[in-house]
Amino acid sequence: DVTRRILFVKKEWDEKIPGAITRTCQIGAEMAAGMAPVDKGTLVDDIGYREAAPTGDGWEGRVGVGVAYGRRRMDLGFSGTDSRGRTYNDPANPVFGPVAAQLPGILARELRG
Repeated sequence: DVTRRILFVKKEWDEKIPGAITRTCQIGAEMAAGMAPVDKGTLVDDIGYREAAPTGDGWEGRVGVGVAYGRRRMDLGFSGTDSRGRTYNDPANPVFGPVAAQLPGILARELRG
């Protein structure tokens, strides 16, 4: 029966999608940490991911950096004085944009695997 087959496929995908999204986000966080302009410190230490969670119309996972200025500082750079009076001239070093561009392909591989 076609209806039973469709329900079986839907159930299979419903079980597979959260794990694939979580693995994709984990890989994305590892890639971002590897591309960061420094190998230690608050920015790199706070790069991480959130496991897949249901939304109103599907599933969502996240890759990012916990500190408020992190993505902006890494991807766009920063020249100027911060709130503590420290002066910076950090060039842009895109991390999250390039990682985000690769996530759909990684997710497709995870779903096939």
